[in-house]
Amino acid sequence: MSLIIISFLFVYLQTSLATSKKDLGVDVPTLIIVLIFSQQLAQSQEIKDKNVLIVWGGWEGHNPKLFSDIVEKWLIKNNANVTVSNSLNAYSNFEYLMKFDLIIQSVTMGEITNQQEKNLTNAVKKGVGFAGAHGGIIDSFRNNTSYQFMTGAQWVEHPGGMVSFKVKI
Repeated sequence: MSLIIISFLFVYLQTSLATSKKDLGVDVPTLIIVLIFSQQLAQSQEIKDKNVLIVWGGWEGHNPKLFSDIVEKWLIKNNANVTVSNSLNAYSNFEYLMKFDLIIQSVTMGEITNQQEKNLTNAVKKGVGFAGAHGGIIDSFRNNTSYQFMTGAQWVEHPGGMVSFKVKI
């Protein structure tokens, strides 16, 4: 399996500044950086007319619905064909997953079945792109090592705990 980081798909940055909140229309501080991992998308670097599956759920602290809504809106604006699922049942059918060029996931501390994990990892091995951000991709399934090997990571903790910081744009 050869994964390539091709480009940044989407950067959504909101600081606690009132002007940023007004400009972005979101009332929670959010920093989301999404990278696409896919050989197929690397060749075109176009999202237009690509079939994209967004899967969200898990711990509400990472705002998976908000993430899904923002990414869905951006994808539609860029003429992608978008399907959204708030259930891991989307991973239950391998043939269904193979219809997508890209899967974008935002699931933190979820539980995936062995079959769902196998279907997802095999779809990525066969060329379906896989993307996400923060805990929605690397803290998704703590007990599933095949998934962790696929992403190349497993969340451990925030270094230094939860710390406050400012971002200047």
